[in-house]
Order: sequence, then C-alpha cells, then structure tokens
Amino acid sequence: MTNTRLYTIIFNMEKILKSKSPQVLFSLFAIVFLWGHVASGEMIITVNNAQIPPESSGFVDVFVSSTVTQNVKLSSYQFSIAATPGNTSQLLFSNSFVLNSVDPSRQSNSEQSQSNYLFSTGFQASNFVATRNSAIQLTGLDESTMSNGFNMVADQSYLLARLELLSIQPGQGIFSIAMSTDPNFSYFENSAGDSVNITSFNSGVVTITAVPEPTSLLLLVAAGGVGVVYRRTRSKRKS
Repeated sequence: MTNTRLYTIIFNMEKILKSKSPQVLFSLFAIVFLWGHVASGEMIITVNNAQIPPESSGFVDVFVSSTVTQNVKLSSYQFSIAATPGNTSQLLFSNSFVLNSVDPSRQSNSEQSQSNYLFSTGFQASNFVATRNSAIQLTGLDESTMSNGFNMVADQSYLLARLELLSIQPGQGIFSIAMSTDPNFSYFENSAGDSVNITSFNSGVVTITAVPEPTSLLLLVAAGGVGVVYRRTRSKRKS
C-alpha cells in the first residue's frame, strides 16, 4: 500500500470518529475492511497430482492464483518445496537436465517455455533458479524484468514451477509434495517491494504405479467383451 493511500485513509478515519451517525460509522467499517483487503493479498498455492511409472521420470506442476478483486503486480518470488515421506530410494527431485550447467544441482527452466508461466512476459532466463537442496527438497526463485512488476489477474491460475521427478526403483509408492509455509522460505513480493501474503497451501500427491501396457489393456478389454457376450447369451437361453 502506498503512503498516499495510507495517509488518506487515516485522515478520513479522523473525520469519521468525530461523528456518531450510523451512516458515518458504516463508512468507518467499510474503510477498515478495504484497508485490510488491500494490504493483504490472497495468494493460493496449488500442487497438482501426478502419476509416474516405476523407474521412470515425470513432473508435477505447481500453480499460484489470487482471489483479490484488484490485480496484484508481482516482481519476484521464492519457494521451498519438499516431498514426504523422505524415501529417497524411490522418489527424488531430478538433477539438472541442462548440459554444461554451472550448477549441477539445478533443474531445468522448462517453466519459462510455458505460456501460462507466472513471468512469461518480461523474464530473463538467468534470473530463474531451481536448486536441489537435497534429494527431496527444492528451492526455486525468479524475478520479473518489468519495472512495474507482472500484472497478475485475479482468479486466474499461473504456472509457478514444474518439478522434475525421478522414480529410481521398482515398486509402488505415494508421496506428498508440499510448499513450505515458512515466510522466510516461501514468499512473493510486489513491485513496491512489499510482501504478498500466501493464505492457502494445497499439497499434491505423486503416485508411483505401473501403467498397463497397450497389449495388457487390449486383453482386459477383450476379456470384458467376452464376459458381456456370455452373460447376454445365457440370459436369452433362460428366457
């Protein structure tokens, strides 16, 4: 919130407090509500669900949206995401896919190639970082090159991260992917340098399970068809 807007609200509140009429008191309530609504953004983080075959690779997308009525101009973000339980013998965040990468612990910047990426307008590839702190923990950050920040439209979801995963052993498993709620590790800033609150963290589930091969699917479908024909033939004989 700018200083001018803050001073205006304080000045109006001083005038309102001198009056005791119901209309004026209602105006006071409206101003206090508006102040709180403008000062605190409502950022919602949603981690999608994903399914990965054993001993294979995949990814899970993380989205951010805002429910505030006015647009939010974002200039930068940082997040910390972890997988639980910490069974690194089965699921882990992938190392870099970028050849000759300076930092081998980094993931690729595939997010920036997506049209719905948060900073798809006004970005610089070198500003984006997605670093593996451990096999099951990842830190990401990016900064918009636009001086006024990115104009985030209310009630529209934007891609924040595409987390690249590896399943390194046979077998099945279920893992939760969640962003840290600690504001020291996960936060957003607007073009004025103010923090925008994250009010909701929705974790996702990554399931490691075998996907039936096309031949197996055909056999299942054929078996089901034979069963249906048999039941119909048997019903006709009884009738």
